[in-house]
Parts: sequence; structure tokens; C-alpha cells
Amino acid sequence: MNYERIVVLINSLANSSHLDKETLGKACEHICKFKPCKLIYTEGIEDFISKAKEYSSDSKTLIAVAGGDGTLNLALNGIKSGSSLGLIPIGTANVVAKELGFPKRLIDMFKLLLTGALQKIDLGICNGKKFAFVAGIGFDAVVANSVCKKLKSFLGQVAYAFAVIKTLLTYKAPKLTIEYDNGKTVEGEFAIFANMRRYGGELYFAPEARYDDGKLNLVLLKKFSFLSFVKLIKYAYGKSELSKNIIKLVGSEFKVTASEPTLYELDGEVFGPETTFYINVEKLSQGIITT
Repeated sequence: MNYERIVVLINSLANSSHLDKETLGKACEHICKFKPCKLIYTEGIEDFISKAKEYSSDSKTLIAVAGGDGTLNLALNGIKSGSSLGLIPIGTANVVAKELGFPKRLIDMFKLLLTGALQKIDLGICNGKKFAFVAGIGFDAVVANSVCKKLKSFLGQVAYAFAVIKTLLTYKAPKLTIEYDNGKTVEGEFAIFANMRRYGGELYFAPEARYDDGKLNLVLLKKFSFLSFVKLIKYAYGKSELSKNIIKLVGSEFKVTASEPTLYELDGEVFGPETTFYINVEKLSQGIITT
């Protein structure tokens, strides 16, 4: 990899419980013995995206992002097309890092920026926005939108369990009509489009999904209810067989029409609401420095 310097972008407003500035600084100092490396703490989403665009325009600079999957998603949508990314996974779930086999020690993550290999992965696209591992339309987006940031900082992934219970009490699912493969249609009330096996934690809604096959794996819950959701979760944990209420299929282009304006999430970041969603995949379009 032909670059002369490393810039590590850090979203200061992200989950602060994982942000150890002293340890990050020491790891950066170690890398500086071999190649110039600088930590840049950004102040919010707009500043992060602005700096991602700025530094990715220099072909001699490797941009790395320190944070979770949401921070990586910001970078994917902010960097210049064709730019490679380094990753320092210090978020809550770190789904992408787990899928790509990243080390657990912070210093080893930094060392990858010097010695790692360039791994090309597919990226999903939903309404013009990129995602690395999942797009969810409906329930999970509402849950993610309701998670208390302070509770997430204190409890980590457990905060999502509280949000799930709270949302289930009042949630009414939209009707989703999904077109794929030049005219075929399926209908349901909660859709997940997976580019990777993991969803978060140890949930595997689409264990057969691969990030380098040029396809997305749709997991569609036909009827949404408390019971059907519990069965879906049990399946994702490997505790039960696939329910007849779940449709699974593979494709590269989808159009989703919702019966009412609906929130959607990309790698845990919430957008919308929208009524129409155009989803496709860009094969091997993103390079990430891995082991």
C-alpha cells in the first residue's frame, strides 16, 4: 500500500464509554515510529464527513476511523470514491470488525495500519446511501431510533433490549411490498437486507450472507407480532428452525414500497421516514485494511 501518512478520524460525540484518549494516543505514538500518524477528534457528523472528504482526496494519506459501526458508516458515505479505509473498532458491537477478523487489542488494531492487507468488500446501497453489513426497514430502525444514548454508553448492547421491549408495546408494522429479480414480488412487515452474516452481538439472521458475492440476503418477516419477533430472534441465535413466517431470498436489486412513511437503518444509523426504498449492491467496491 503506497501511502506516506495515516490520519485517524474520531467522532468525539460517539459512545464515549469506549473512547480512551490516553490509550489511543499511546498507540498512535507507537505507529509514529514507523510512519507519521495523527489523531483527529471531530465535533459531530458534519465535521467528521467534511474531514473524511478532505483527507481522502490525498492519495498519499490513509484514513482510518476509530469508533463503531455507525462511525464506519459515516466514513463510507463521506470518503472519496475508491479510497481505502483503516478501522480501529472501539464501538459497541463492532460487527464489521468481527466479520473481517480484526484483533482485539488496540495496539494490534493500529499495527494493521502498517502491516495489514487490503480486503475488498461489497457495499449495499439504500436510497443512495452506503452500508457495510445491514439495512433494516421497519421495527429495528424504530428500536435504534429510541435507544437512549446515555443508557447505551452505560449498558452497551443491553440498552437495545430495553428499547426492543418499549417499542414492542406500541409498534404497528407497515406493509412492505418488495420487488426483485425483474418483477417478482413478496410481501411482509419487517425486512432485513444482509451483506454480512452478523447483525449485532451474536445474532445471525442471514448466516449464509457473504460480503464478497455481489448479493444481498433478504430476511422478511411476513407478519409482525410479539410472538413472530421472538421466533425470529430465536432463529437468529440458532435456537430454533426457520419459521414459515420468514421468507429468505438472495438478490442484487430490490425495490421496497411501504404502506406508510417508515424509518430505516443502515449499519445501525437511522434515516427517514420514507415510503420507497431502492436497494442494490456494489460488488467489491470498498477496500478495508485487515489482517
